[in-house]
Amino acid sequence: MNEPILYHSEAPVGNDQAFQARLISADGSGAIVGGEGNLVAPADVQSISCTVYDLQLGNAASTPIATPSITSSAITLLANDGLWRSFDPIGRNFLHQISGTVFAKADHTFRVVYKLTTTGGTNIVFAFEHYAHGVAPR
Repeated sequence: MNEPILYHSEAPVGNDQAFQARLISADGSGAIVGGEGNLVAPADVQSISCTVYDLQLGNAASTPIATPSITSSAITLLANDGLWRSFDPIGRNFLHQISGTVFAKADHTFRVVYKLTTTGGTNIVFAFEHYAHGVAPR
């Protein structure tokens, strides 16, 4: 698992978690973003998958614990909303929410890996790490 980690998140165990990014590709048909390149547009997606690993499982961390459903609808037009604003003023074109049932083990770190292939044949692999912390007793 050598995929680049885009960012780390943290939330109470069992919470749904949204993952977001700005995806660029030389064969993207979306708008050009500054010096970054062309945005990947929904029509550019040939296939996309999501796999989740529990990093606390030692050697078993290479075995997926979940493969959440994802479609090309996770690729959007450039958006700069309340979810994204803290990153930069440009915006994101990728948003995928995963059910909290995937993150059901307290004090575990999960790696969420996305693999996208564009219609032009470019493979884009990226990942996030998410820590599900225990809920403080009341």
